[in-house]
Amino acid sequence: MIVNAFTRFFIADIYKGTQNAMTLKEYITRKNSNLTTPDVFDEQNLYILLKVIGFAIMMYCMYGARCFIIQFTFFCRVLRNASFIWNERFRNHLMKENPNPDDQTRVRLDMMLLTQDHLILVQLFKMTESLFCVALQWFYAFQVITVTLAMYGFALITGVMSCQKFWGLVEDHNCSETSDRLNDWGNNVELYSFERPNVDPSIRKVGDSLTYLLIFVQSFTTLFIITHAGAAAHEEAMRGWQILRRNSFMTAANVFDRNFVHSLIISFARNNPMQISAGGYFVVNKRLLIEIILATMVYFITLLQFRPGQINMTAMCNGKALDSSLIGDDT
Repeated sequence: MIVNAFTRFFIADIYKGTQNAMTLKEYITRKNSNLTTPDVFDEQNLYILLKVIGFAIMMYCMYGARCFIIQFTFFCRVLRNASFIWNERFRNHLMKENPNPDDQTRVRLDMMLLTQDHLILVQLFKMTESLFCVALQWFYAFQVITVTLAMYGFALITGVMSCQKFWGLVEDHNCSETSDRLNDWGNNVELYSFERPNVDPSIRKVGDSLTYLLIFVQSFTTLFIITHAGAAAHEEAMRGWQILRRNSFMTAANVFDRNFVHSLIISFARNNPMQISAGGYFVVNKRLLIEIILATMVYFITLLQFRPGQINMTAMCNGKALDSSLIGDDT
């Protein structure tokens, strides 16, 4: 979005009261009438070139930044599978199942081996958290920003928030007139457009709406996948604690079995719950997804209150924040 914004900035000049954007060729000609522009500055050719460059930069930044976080999902699946195997081995030990070399859940059923493997599993959780804590902090921070801005961009382009009503919470009696003026103004906004400068405003509006909607869906889907992977590893690891709590002492037949149960209880208690956090700032579990949704809605409503992008800087310098041509003049 940043690359596209700069692309639009260099191709089109936004100014009040103008229905069509000033192309780069017209801008250069106006600045210096003696300067001749080659064919490469043709509006459509230059725009396509800049869009291709911007697309390449965006793809590189997007997938280059996510290659590291994608590894997080792989490690979470490894932790989940390792926890599942240990839980089944522990259950088979309590049920006095016979060892079977062909079944990975029925090998290494000795008490000492189970305790050692659980300590290794705990260390794997800690090392995964230490490795990805910084990446998780930056990933969730930028994903929340991306989702919020995508929602606001969609509302700005489609005119959803032009009418001063938002789910019945705020109502303006002059809503229809204000909405019409803001929609007319929004159709001429070139800075937010992902289409060619000379495209029809209605087509540009549909294209931009789909673009912001795609960014929102893609970002939120990525958030869900990463969060679900961490939550699945946490839930599977803590399932072993439930098995230990419900069945361990019932099957302890001698002092060695009781000492084994006590060792596992201490191990679980020192690392309870077994989960992955971003340096202690937040924990990757299912509750995190609800917190992200609530935080995103708060930021989105805050943007609706201030309406960045609908502020006229000239009017602000004169003491008026919003463009009088958009909201009307009461005087």
